[in-house]
Formats: sequence, structure tokens, C-alpha cells
Amino acid sequence: MAKILLTADDVRSLLCVSYRAKLIEQLQSLYPDEIAELMRELEERDRVILFRLLELEQAVEVFEEFETDEQEALLLQLSKRQRAVVLDEMAPDKRADMFAQLPDELVEKLLPLMNME
Repeated sequence: MAKILLTADDVRSLLCVSYRAKLIEQLQSLYPDEIAELMRELEERDRVILFRLLELEQAVEVFEEFETDEQEALLLQLSKRQRAVVLDEMAPDKRADMFAQLPDELVEKLLPLMNME
């Protein structure tokens, strides 16, 4: 695993609109587990903004790095469309593992979203 060169403070500074392109460029050089670790250090609002800046494949890989409670919290902050895309792109085994650990009420709300394509 490479050393993280981007800190949570760097991310907070770069989240302002005028620096987002630079932040996106820097995120592309990080591994999913490094981005997940950075996101854990951010407030929920900034975590969601950062997640939305990621390219789809990278976002899904980062999402799969989170623990189930972190996945649940993030899913609840995304739009239905964003949830559907993330769920559809997840590896089936990782999605099944996550569903097995989520509350039944949430799983019942998420399953129909997967057909929104």
C-alpha cells in the first residue's frame, strides 16, 4: 500500500468549487483503501461531496472498502439514482454480504432500486 500523500485537511481545502479539478486529479492517483481512509476523517457532508466527485468505478471500489455501517450511512445520503448505480456496479458477492448485514427495512428499499437502469 502506497503512503497517502493527500491528507483530510488537504481534501477539505480542495473541496471548494474552484479547486475540485485539482482534487479529482489527486484522487485518481490513490488506491481505493486510501480514499476510504481519507473519507473516514471527513465530516459526513464533505464525505458525500468527495464520494460524488469520484469516477464511477473508483467510487464503487471505495464504497466496497467501507464497513457496512459506513456503507449504510453513505447510501442514506445519496439520491435514489446514485444508490442504484452504486449497487448495480458492486461485485455481487460484496453486495450480498452488505445486504446480509443491513437492516431488513433498508434492504427492502434498496432492492427495487437496482432495476432502475
